[in-house]
Amino acid sequence: MSTRLQPAVASLGLRPEDRVLEVGCGHGVAVTLACERLTTGTIVAVDRSATMVDMARRRNRAHVDAGRAVIRRLRIEDGLPPEDGPFDVAFAVNVAESRRRPKRALAAVAPRMAPRGRLVFISEWPGAGPRRGTHASSDALVAELSAWGFAVSRRRPRGRRARRSPSCARTSRRTTRRATGRRSERLRGVRAPGVAGGG
Repeated sequence: MSTRLQPAVASLGLRPEDRVLEVGCGHGVAVTLACERLTTGTIVAVDRSATMVDMARRRNRAHVDAGRAVIRRLRIEDGLPPEDGPFDVAFAVNVAESRRRPKRALAAVAPRMAPRGRLVFISEWPGAGPRRGTHASSDALVAELSAWGFAVSRRRPRGRRARRSPSCARTSRRTTRRATGRRSERLRGVRAPGVAGGG
């Protein structure tokens, strides 16, 4: 089980009844971790790669068969099927598309979020920290979240000496440095009730 995904999923604070969306599910490790926290809740996970979707489905066959997980192949910017949502929590870990084209990604996800639904974006880098241009793309993502009616909390990563943390608490954005030398950055938006928004 991926040690970096465990704190990422733990930081979401999932409730047993939550309806969850993961964008860019990869091998399906986070789907497994989320399903362990759900009882009546469900997770929809999407990825653009047929290979990744096949692997995620095989890994989570029991959860898929039980109706707790749905794993689809699609590009998030092309939109979700009408039956998906509303979601209480949506998250993406190391999904470049959410930062490169935030307008298109959020246009697909934001309308499917429940009132007070939470969107969490997590990015990681090896070594000293984010690459050049990361803050600009984060600013664009924040602007789009705000346009869709999300109250955004953020913390920019600081220099090389980031604080060690064994887990990621439910903060809006946190920088951590683990034994692997990787650093992570979190951005969270909470949708205000009654705000339709629009990109």
